[in-house]
Amino acid sequence: MTESDLIQAGLIGLGAGGLVALVNAMRGKPKPPPEPPLLWITPNDPLTLHQAYEGILAMGGTGSGKSSTFAHLLRALMERDVGMLILTAKASDASEILAVARSAGREGDVRLFEPGGPFRFNFLDFELNSRGGSIASASQMLADLVDFSMKASSQKSNEPFWPMASARSLRMALQIIHHATGTCDVESLYRFVTSFPANRDSLISPEWRDRSFCSRMLLHAESMGETPDVSMAGDYVLQEWPSLGERTAGSIQANTINTLEKFLTGPARELVGSGESNLTPDDILDGRIVVVNTPALVFREPGRFIQLAWKLATVQAVLRRDLAVNPRPVCIWADEAQLHACPADSMVQAVARSHRLINVAITQNIPLLQAAMGDKEQAMAWLANLVTKFIFSNTDRETNEYFSSQLGQSKQLFMSGNQPTGPADLLGEWMGQEEKQGSAGFSEQMLADVLPEHFGSKLRKGGAENGLMVDAYVFQGGRRFSNGKAWVKGSFRQA
Repeated sequence: MTESDLIQAGLIGLGAGGLVALVNAMRGKPKPPPEPPLLWITPNDPLTLHQAYEGILAMGGTGSGKSSTFAHLLRALMERDVGMLILTAKASDASEILAVARSAGREGDVRLFEPGGPFRFNFLDFELNSRGGSIASASQMLADLVDFSMKASSQKSNEPFWPMASARSLRMALQIIHHATGTCDVESLYRFVTSFPANRDSLISPEWRDRSFCSRMLLHAESMGETPDVSMAGDYVLQEWPSLGERTAGSIQANTINTLEKFLTGPARELVGSGESNLTPDDILDGRIVVVNTPALVFREPGRFIQLAWKLATVQAVLRRDLAVNPRPVCIWADEAQLHACPADSMVQAVARSHRLINVAITQNIPLLQAAMGDKEQAMAWLANLVTKFIFSNTDRETNEYFSSQLGQSKQLFMSGNQPTGPADLLGEWMGQEEKQGSAGFSEQMLADVLPEHFGSKLRKGGAENGLMVDAYVFQGGRRFSNGKAWVKGSFRQA
């Protein structure tokens, strides 16, 4: 092609780089190399990182081999330099995670957040003062904690007034404390809500005005200059609260205190209630592996609340980061995931892929999930939004029936026949008369590809008796596996 040809084509001003780009575009952009899988489900069916962004669920009974199988996935994620938040369930989890990190070459990135350890996390201050954080996002975190607290308590109620009222009480306190001091922690919230004016007489009491933490924060906030939000919070404390009535105010305060005290007793106080922070979700975004070693089955409610605070704060940090600056994948890994499940999970999972967030949830059965979440619809929505599902050996009928329906149906051929019975006709046979014949027939029926009972009888659970092999049915919405179906049966060697 001559220079005049280039001028006529309008390409002379592109330069060498522009011409190369144009030629490449005309030839078609070369396909990127195939993404190495995180896990081979079968020799022909990989699980990739991009599929992992859509959420991964492992469900199976105790001893079904789900945790030992998913150790392969955990190692693969670590080898990809993924930042991770790992929520533990059993006392042995931390040592097992460290072993996997060591084999993946990531031991130096592990941070054990545990009683007696060096790390602290003031989750409220982090949410208030991080880039993109706000009073609104910190208040929503408190509302989620209140809701979780009330569902976890023995006094469950379908009445939305009480969790909403408790969350509002905390939001008003947070607004005033932050405006007065520039920060906030759980202990300050506790001191504030427990020193609310009991009634209108308290407002003119010198003792309340001079000694209560609530009064001192109000005065300090006023001296910093009022804003509309702070003014509304002040009106709530000084006018609305004293008018609520003793029983109503007492119930709201009891629910509020019940949430806050989870962070102010035992090891929780030093870990998240001290007001200090030297480990935050920002470290996870930078590639650290934070293991919250307050196993829910050991530390009970305080351990669960610490883990939930970490989970909520990490989700917010991931959702508001600039992917152009930090595109690192982040994984939230939860064994016994029903212990940390909350209504916000379904909404978060809906946008997880676009934010490079991987949710890995390991649990046992559907009734257990429903009991933990306190609501069947929320539990099923949580379940549905995790696109890739590994179903290990399970004996729960409801769980098995659900997954049998998920794996679908197909036409299956059945043959039928009959043989006539009755007295023998020897004379007729001797004279050559035709013998009556039986009949045969075929029919097609739509039946489940995997019957509910197969989840309990057809899947190996590992151990020496099974050659350390574990089986699982794997279902992935919107995908056809190598067998032409939306599910495939995979076999895995225990780690």
